[in-house]
Amino acid sequence: MSTQETNIYVACLSAYNNGKLHGAWISCDYTTVDKIQEQIDAMLAESPEPDAEEYAIHDSEGFGKFKVSEHADLEELVELADLIEKYGDAAMALTEYETDIERMKTLLEDGFMGKYSSKDEWAEEFLTDTGLLPNNNLVRLYFNYTAYARDCELSGDVQFIEYSYNKVFVFDGHI
Repeated sequence: MSTQETNIYVACLSAYNNGKLHGAWISCDYTTVDKIQEQIDAMLAESPEPDAEEYAIHDSEGFGKFKVSEHADLEELVELADLIEKYGDAAMALTEYETDIERMKTLLEDGFMGKYSSKDEWAEEFLTDTGLLPNNNLVRLYFNYTAYARDCELSGDVQFIEYSYNKVFVFDGHI
């Protein structure tokens, strides 16, 4: 679970085009598209310009590196907010490399292999769990986990996303 809040700032275009700032910050957490649209409609109804109908998203927060456009699909934003809430930093890390929300959802739900402090830690745990590395301390002492992790990444078997300090998220490269 994430403690990150996802919000968008929605501005009234009629007011904006007439040199007035009018808008509202709207939360995308734990909500539906209909509820966001209700808040947008309420903001437009309170516009200093008569008959305001159009809006644009002028700012956002909590979506990581995901580029929220002025006319972003509200359904996608709600879905991304749900992924960030459910998967926390793993979803935030994916926003640095993925722009397709459906692909992010698939990777998080079907291809997420865990969070580690390093690629080496992942390699050692993976080899131990799968039984590929003999239970021999001498072999383990001399095994090159860095090279193994690099080879797995270069072959496309896994995708590593280094995020923040001491966090490496691992995803199945075949998803």
